[in-house]
Amino acid sequence: MKFYVAVWRVWSFTQPISFLPDYFGQVEAPSPFLAVVGMMRLHRLNSVPHAAAIAQNGSIAYRAYRLRLAPVSEPAGEGHGARDEPRRIKQASFW
Repeated sequence: MKFYVAVWRVWSFTQPISFLPDYFGQVEAPSPFLAVVGMMRLHRLNSVPHAAAIAQNGSIAYRAYRLRLAPVSEPAGEGHGARDEPRRIKQASFW
């Protein structure tokens, strides 16, 4: 299923600039949560105060606050920076 995902690095009801997402895109994933996780990993974000995902057909709307991802361990035999995760994610769908 395809989702439109928006991720905010700053979220505050008192600051008008926080109403504009820092990252926005279309992600293919089996659930809205995994779509948000995929967007966060694409942009190498470990935590965000607010994220939202909406199914392309409008059937599912999802919002999450104070998300924090567990660190991803390096695959065996590869050093730091050996993988090129953003490019791989752009070419393939999630999960």
